[in-house]
Amino acid sequence: MLVSIITANIIVSLISLIGGVLILKKQLLSKKVIPYLVAFAAGVMLTTVFF
Repeated sequence: MLVSIITANIIVSLISLIGGVLILKKQLLSKKVIPYLVAFAAGVMLTTVFF
């Protein structure tokens, strides 16, 4: 059980890292996408707190 949790965590972290690098490499894309990602992250945090 612990091995599957650690494996899933590593896989998700690598996907997140790759996505972050791709967004930061493209300046124009990052200026368009970052406000939506921040709004999404804020919504996820609020949902986690209240539900």
